[in-house]
Amino acid sequence: MPAARDNFAANFQYMRIKLLFLLLIFGSWLSAINPGEAEDGEKNLINAPEQCSLKGSVIDNETGEKLVCAKIDIVETGESVFTDILGNFTISGIDRGTYTFNISYISYQEQKVVTQFTDPGQEMVISLKPR
Repeated sequence: MPAARDNFAANFQYMRIKLLFLLLIFGSWLSAINPGEAEDGEKNLINAPEQCSLKGSVIDNETGEKLVCAKIDIVETGESVFTDILGNFTISGIDRGTYTFNISYISYQEQKVVTQFTDPGQEMVISLKPR
């Protein structure tokens, strides 16, 4: 009987270590899910800056028609977006701050626009002049 008791104790110790390990991993995973949330439930603005989005359209300066597939380059991030089939675009996940956009379209003059993101959802209309 003493051997069975030693075997039970060894298995119990092994299970305790295994459970502790799983709890540590689960706790780490939970804290990684939302790093912008502090332990007391308050938002941690240093770790999770509020991101903004910009919706807009690119139009012809003379006719007001929306331009399909106009290119919008974001200088600071090196990213580009294009207007959709309706001439609209959306830029998401940008931190608050000032950004420079280069807007181009075939047979139109390229335009540079500097915009400051302060609101989570901003909108703008960019007009391009034909060459």
